[in-house]
Amino acid sequence: MALMMLLAVLPAVAENTELPLSLQFDMSLSDAAALLGEEAEVQCWDVEPDSMNEGMITLNDITFAGLDFTDLEVDFSIANSKRVSRLNQIMLDMKSGDNIIADFREAVAALTALYGEPDEDPFSEGAVDLYVEYGALSAEWTKEDTRISLNMNRRYVDTVSLFFSSRKNFDPEDLK
Repeated sequence: MALMMLLAVLPAVAENTELPLSLQFDMSLSDAAALLGEEAEVQCWDVEPDSMNEGMITLNDITFAGLDFTDLEVDFSIANSKRVSRLNQIMLDMKSGDNIIADFREAVAALTALYGEPDEDPFSEGAVDLYVEYGALSAEWTKEDTRISLNMNRRYVDTVSLFFSSRKNFDPEDLK
């Protein structure tokens, strides 16, 4: 009984959404570069007031969620309440075979196994209409701390891309 009362008063600890290669959104560029190792290419630049971007890290040929990706790009920005540089977005380009739609379905299945069902059916009637018009499909997962977006596009070149973006960028106290 005492344990239950103790657990009731302790604040709930939110778990971070699993990101590729153990990256975390609050990481600095130098911490992420150290984590990703010598094969990672690090680019730093002066923060421009209109972009707030500080740098990026790229890495080739990685596996995440059982899927193979040709490129990983990790972006760092000061676009947050504290104006402190931190990891704010991860982008991956999936290795695709001869059937891009099968690749997209495989990616949806792998990410569903990891994150649960997508927010909406990526093959709904509306999604099919968009595919017919634009040659594109997408699936999204909205987590407490992360927005995950899987996109397939056939308009110019067949691609499947995966994006992770932080949902914890600004402090609600800013509005008071």
